[in-house]
Amino acid sequence: MNRYKQLNFRKWKKNQIIASLAFSLLIFISAYILRDLYALTIGPEEFLLFHTVLEILSILVSFTIFLLAYYTYDYTKSLRSSLSGSLFLSVSIIDLFHLLSYKGMPWFVIDNFAANRTTTFWVA
Repeated sequence: MNRYKQLNFRKWKKNQIIASLAFSLLIFISAYILRDLYALTIGPEEFLLFHTVLEILSILVSFTIFLLAYYTYDYTKSLRSSLSGSLFLSVSIIDLFHLLSYKGMPWFVIDNFAANRTTTFWVA
């Protein structure tokens, strides 16, 4: 790769990072501004459904990353992707336990009366 292409790639990468940070900041600012509207839109009754749907999406994404790393290991022989795939598998399992132990969900191994176990899974 010649010098011009290296500089152009670095500039593109820097612009991509700046754009990602700006977009993330925009999301957080809009969430802060619209927090009262969010409280009116999602009440306590709907929060369990909203939380469950987002947790299932998170579990699916983590498990998909694990499957991608698992099935491409024969071609890449990359220990790094194997390790990251294993970490994403453990994240999806812990996230599943968090989902199943959430207060208001049907019992999972023992009754879900307190939020302590759920918070422990979430922090892990």
